[in-house]
Amino acid sequence: MTSIRGRRNPGRADPTQQENEMIKKLLPRRTEEFLIAMTLVTGMTVGFASSASAAGSPSIVGRSCSFSEIGRQVFTVESASVSPVVTHFATFNVTTGTLTENTYRLNVVNRVGTTINGNSGSSETLSDEVTRTVGFSVRKDEGTTVTQDITVKWRFSSPGYYGLYKGTKRVSGTFSQAVCRLGWGFPRFERWGGGTYTTFGTVEEGTVLCSDVLPARTVRRAAQVMLGCSTPTTSKPAPKAPAR
Repeated sequence: MTSIRGRRNPGRADPTQQENEMIKKLLPRRTEEFLIAMTLVTGMTVGFASSASAAGSPSIVGRSCSFSEIGRQVFTVESASVSPVVTHFATFNVTTGTLTENTYRLNVVNRVGTTINGNSGSSETLSDEVTRTVGFSVRKDEGTTVTQDITVKWRFSSPGYYGLYKGTKRVSGTFSQAVCRLGWGFPRFERWGGGTYTTFGTVEEGTVLCSDVLPARTVRRAAQVMLGCSTPTTSKPAPKAPAR
């Protein structure tokens, strides 16, 4: 049986040589930056077990791509879990007659940072994918929540035992990476790796009382748990304020 490779037409250029020349011309293209995702760095997680999960985007592996896309890298968020995390917290008892503006000190109880597989960093490309998956904006640049105690000013209009907090929504999950490569005569996306990530959303601050009825999986509800309150639908007296 005669091999097709052996029936070469001397008047035509070598197909392999043509392919290599094509690749040389197409490869110097913009490559998406490597996705850097995020993990919770340290501390006690106050975003208790009630976290919301979201399915990731469909994988692009195996799909065809154009010759102009050869070398392009694409990252897909495969899973995303959202948990509320309180990063700073303090409790204060406001009594009648003390309803003036005061400065309060909030202590660090958690820290959330942007990393991938344990390495700090960030990627706008990944952030955009995560945002589309979870439905709210996440951090686009490298960083962490504030790691020092902070002071805030509040003016209370009613007496009560308050929890003062700052916090955010942590997002963690997995991602995959694919690259457009020239296969058997046509380019297609092939799997090129993957990993885990963690990032976080907008930082919020506020106050909370045990009498507040709050939805689950929110930062305010996580702060309410730290205040020592029962479930939001159960009546319970506020915890006794610490002696002064």
